[in-house]
This record gives sequence, C-alpha cells and structure tokens, in this order.
Amino acid sequence: MNREESPLKITGVRSEGAHFTARLEPVEEGRRYELVVKLRRSGPSGMELGRIIIDTNHGETIAIPVFTLLRDQIYVSPPELDLGHISLEQIEKDPESLKSKTETLYVYKYRGEDFRIQVDAPPSFAAVEKTPADGPGAMVNIPGQGLTAVFEIKVAPIREQLKLGTLEGTIRIRTNDLEFPEVVVPIRCELSK
Repeated sequence: MNREESPLKITGVRSEGAHFTARLEPVEEGRRYELVVKLRRSGPSGMELGRIIIDTNHGETIAIPVFTLLRDQIYVSPPELDLGHISLEQIEKDPESLKSKTETLYVYKYRGEDFRIQVDAPPSFAAVEKTPADGPGAMVNIPGQGLTAVFEIKVAPIREQLKLGTLEGTIRIRTNDLEFPEVVVPIRCELSK
C-alpha cells in the first residue's frame, strides 16, 4: 500500500525461480496492488528459494522471497534416511537401545486409489516393515493437497549385520504406477566401538 502523496507506479515485475510465476494486479491504481503468485505444475520437483523483484517509479526495488515445494505425484518423506551414529559397545550393554535408531519413511501418491507398493532389496543391515502390509495404501485427506494414498515403512538396523564404519545402501520401492514404477531411497548409518 502506498502512503505517499504521489501515485505509486509499478515499472517492472520479474520472477527469479523456476517453480512459480508472479504478476501484480492493481486494486486501487497508484496506491494498492495485489501480488498473485502461481505455482508451475510443470516445474522441476523439489524445494526452491526464489524471489519476486518489483521496480517502482519511486526508484525503489522491492525483493520478496518465495519458498516453493513441488512434489511428484509419488514422493517419499524424508527423501533419504540417516540412522545416525550407532555405538556397538552401547548395543552390547543395552540391546534395547537399538530400537531408538528406527526411522519412519512415508510413501505418498496424490489421488492414489488402489496405489500399491512393494519394498524390494533393503540393504542387509536394515529391516523394513510396511503398513498397511497388504493391499492399497491408506487414503488420507491432506490439507491443501486432497485425498492421498499413504504407506508407512519402519526401517530398523539389524543388530547381527552391523559392522564398524559407514554403512550405506538403498531401499527400492516398486509401485503399480506406470509413470513412477520405482522409488529409490538412500540409507546410511555410522558405527563405532
């Protein structure tokens, strides 16, 4: 909103970012403008920080940060798993402490009626447990997104397979979606004595 006596004219609006477009619409010419930002569905998936730059006849340049997150129709959260640091000595003293290293991975499909997955080839040092175990994913109404199929996958280190050093691998998830038949999730952990 312009609080000065002379009218505010917008001399330029430009978007710096691949995920969105922006335009200004006058609400009250010379005084008030509405900024309309629209997410580009065809943009690359992922998180992005962009800016909208507005130039005025008062010689000012206004920079507005824009944070966007565009997801594919099928996505996982988190995109990778880090089971963290594991002390083999601590596990020997207290085997139950290994349970605290279990992580949860979620697989989503927007409008995923009858969406099904199969977890293939987890690394030898990790066990996976999928919920629901059989059949399609649970349908959840996610605010701002709509009905979405969701699977929960618990990932736990296997005590007998843990060895000193860095363990890395991938969890492969096959889907019944023709466009996204496979999702690969990196997983790692660090082991010490």
